[in-house]
Amino acid sequence: MIKSKLFIKTLWVRFIILVMVILAIRPYRFSKPIRSPILTLSWQTDHQAIWEIEWPGAPIGGAVVAQSWRSGTKYRLEILESSATALLGETLIFDGQQAWRYNRLAQSPTITRAQPILSPVTDAFDLVDQFLTRPPTSATQRQTYLLTGPTAEPATEIRLIFDKADELTAWLNPTTKLPLRMKIVVKDQVIWLKARQIEPFRTIDHVFLAQSP
Repeated sequence: MIKSKLFIKTLWVRFIILVMVILAIRPYRFSKPIRSPILTLSWQTDHQAIWEIEWPGAPIGGAVVAQSWRSGTKYRLEILESSATALLGETLIFDGQQAWRYNRLAQSPTITRAQPILSPVTDAFDLVDQFLTRPPTSATQRQTYLLTGPTAEPATEIRLIFDKADELTAWLNPTTKLPLRMKIVVKDQVIWLKARQIEPFRTIDHVFLAQSP
């Protein structure tokens, strides 16, 4: 009887050990999605910036330089440089509910209602928004240096890896927490957003979000 009890106890111990080993070698799946609140807050902070957007496979226009003013859901976008001449001067204003578009370089700019789309700028921004709502499979953060012309400046690098080999990497200014550079990898495409200048809104200037040219 005693031997029988010892045998059963031994089997239970071995069973428990086997279960622990199986759980140890199984890939751990997070019960809660990994998020990057620092990067999300950085991207959503009210700011004005001049962005170089490098996107060889862009829907329209290819590489562009655009100026943006963003305040909550409101924004104003202007194309400053583009390999597609038709995009030069194109301006989009979104007040959070409706969008208007005009060309600020036209002699007599005509403002028209439009969809809140100014490719490839809004396409790139939308990709960042989409990535920040997806749960990454891994997230890393480290302090590094970012080459900006002949100098290097400190930056906080945040790298998010997703399924299908998608990736979002951002380099943030350690002081302002705003993004200095962002790299998007999606469907084998590599997209770069590089801030020539970026600063937070001290006081929201609603002139930049007005409908008039």
